Amino acid sequence: MTKANMIDVDKLTSALTASMGTYVGQGTDTFPTPNGPAITNYTETMVMGAPFQTNNPGGPGTSQNLLCVHYYTQLVNAQTGVPMHQETGFWMLSMETNLFMKAIAIPRGIVILAGGAWTLDITTGLTMTGNAQAGSPTFGISNEPYLNQAAPTESFTTAMVNTSNTISYREDSVLKIEGQDFHHTDDATLYLQ
Repeated sequence: MTKANMIDVDKLTSALTASMGTYVGQGTDTFPTPNGPAITNYTETMVMGAPFQTNNPGGPGTSQNLLCVHYYTQLVNAQTGVPMHQETGFWMLSMETNLFMKAIAIPRGIVILAGGAWTLDITTGLTMTGNAQAGSPTFGISNEPYLNQAAPTESFTTAMVNTSNTISYREDSVLKIEGQDFHHTDDATLYLQ
């Protein structure tokens, strides 16, 4: 790696360390139904852990160094107070390149590894984008047998912006239902408490 493309690991670690804590905010979920899209407002609580480093060893003299953050999030229907979604996972940022990965486990039998890129700007914060595709050997999606037949997740995209006191995101999952593609989207802005 040349000096020109080296990542400032200290700045990246500092940005993620400043983001530790509990975030709460509002979002909108748009989900496909037989009668058209259903829109539900929700309250979200996300807990971001401390950043840590991990290493993926490769062949002789090679490795991949990642800066990781564990998160847990829960969405609650704003009108009924009933929990509607939970997930846990990791943000993983390469310290050699701008590779971003988001690993997601959803307790309905869905696991996603999305990949893309990250940028860090002193004004706009940490921006992360990623996508996954069913069947991909790298950035893919796995559905449990029932969902894989009834409404498999075919693709997933995420775009997030993280400042020292906010997390904003838009996510789009494309579901295949009775041979047609339907978009399930979530948009939210969360604030550090």
